[in-house]
Amino acid sequence: MQFYLSSYRFGNDPARMIYAATANWRVGVVQNALDGYADLSLRRVALEQEFAGLAAIGLTPEELDLREYFGAEVRLQKRGIMFAALVSPC
Repeated sequence: MQFYLSSYRFGNDPARMIYAATANWRVGVVQNALDGYADLSLRRVALEQEFAGLAAIGLTPEELDLREYFGAEVRLQKRGIMFAALVSPC
């Protein structure tokens, strides 16, 4: 797995994101920065926007909700290796 770090969305070079995921087009999206939203519909909208951006550059996004893996590190490792990259938007 490679990391593509950007301060906002895909930065100024989204082609590098595609390059990082060429062997596997699946990308895990970690929305932990949005856990504080009381209105879950806002979290869902933010996730859908992130999915749309990733799909637009040819990637297959899937949510990776870390809250489902507390105390289950081995299960998280198995799930994490299925992705070419992890994205955590702010």
